[in-house]
Amino acid sequence: MDNVPYDEWASFIIKKIHQHSPQCKNILDIACGTGNITYYLKQEFKVTGTDISNNMLSIAKQKNPECNFIKADMSKNLPITEKFDAITCIYDSLNYLATEEQLYTFFENCKKNLNKGGILIFDIITMAKIRNLFKNNVFTMENKDFFSIWYNKFVTKDLFINDLVFFIRNNDDKYTKYKEKHKRRIFSGEIILDSAKKNSFVFKANYDGFSENKTDKYSERILYIFRREDF
Repeated sequence: MDNVPYDEWASFIIKKIHQHSPQCKNILDIACGTGNITYYLKQEFKVTGTDISNNMLSIAKQKNPECNFIKADMSKNLPITEKFDAITCIYDSLNYLATEEQLYTFFENCKKNLNKGGILIFDIITMAKIRNLFKNNVFTMENKDFFSIWYNKFVTKDLFINDLVFFIRNNDDKYTKYKEKHKRRIFSGEIILDSAKKNSFVFKANYDGFSENKTDKYSERILYIFRREDF
């Protein structure tokens, strides 16, 4: 993740929070991972983070000891009763939801945990990203501590799998092999808008990545902003 400009992404998110929710005081950062975005959000807001991985939460806590972190699966009911002025879910985390039902549950959770008028900000990768970068390519990465191989393939027209193999150097200069499988679903804009509307969210804006540029068919990453409004 060394090439990810977390500071620039967070700066854009904070700008949009000030624009759409100027009174925002607290944020729920869903699928916070190792807390890189949380680190920047906490400079201006009280932040609670959730993630499904204990290992990632452990790192996030080390980076952000003043923040509260909760283990939770965003595709199921979140074990959180507190309400927030804004919810973020960054770095194509929504693409890890496998079905439209799980996407609906995500919006349902956000509705439950957002104050009325609160905003929801998330990004997704698109089919253009998959076709331009991954396709059926194989990637490798190597440094003095590890070697990795990244296999990519479509399972269905909107489900994509990354099979990762890691060889990690141990203290005795031997290597341990690890495997990971990442399944990512491509959701259309229509599906996202419909699921959001059914959960009392009003579409406010979308952007080509973390920029002010408008989206088009070439957009590889789309940032969405919704507001919770009870109809």
